[in-house]
Amino acid sequence: MIVDLEQRSRRRAAVRPPLMGLALGVIALGLGAMVVRPAADPTDTSQARERIASTFVLSTPEPTPVPTARVARPRPPAVVIPRPSLPPSLMFPGAVAEALPEETAEAKQASVLSAGEGTRQIAYRMPDGRTVVVRQTMDPDRPWLAAYSLDDGSVRGYPAQFITSRMRSLRAMVMWSEGAASYLMYSGSMNIRDLVRLADHLR
Repeated sequence: MIVDLEQRSRRRAAVRPPLMGLALGVIALGLGAMVVRPAADPTDTSQARERIASTFVLSTPEPTPVPTARVARPRPPAVVIPRPSLPPSLMFPGAVAEALPEETAEAKQASVLSAGEGTRQIAYRMPDGRTVVVRQTMDPDRPWLAAYSLDDGSVRGYPAQFITSRMRSLRAMVMWSEGAASYLMYSGSMNIRDLVRLADHLR
């Protein structure tokens, strides 16, 4: 058997070139992957810079708000309307009844209703010893009573109210208005008829 050695070497030489090319191609791709890098994203770069810069920025405290001063506006002075003064009170002539000084015990005993501001109250003693009180105010001043009876009538020609109660010191009362004033006449020792007749003597 005769072997052609030259022909066999030519076959090997023909097979080697493709294998060598394939190996070189793989190596080239690997080197390209190692050398070529993807382009950096500019967004990631800017965010990284901001994070780095924020680590070096010192936080500054917020300014404390200063309260603004409020200037109080001057209030206008209160207008005080003066209360109209009482007109001269109707009084009994000395021949009819005697006025009692208010500091005497007899006057205090007869004047059971308190006299505040804007009220004038005078106690009188009749010749027979009975007492009566004439009370003058700017507004009708009917006392509060737990139990009483009320009737309408006339005193000195003016509409009036007649009040009777069980209180001994306020047994009988007559109320009427005359001019700018209101009157309340009461007694613990007289009745309504006595007070109406007596009121006609007021001057």
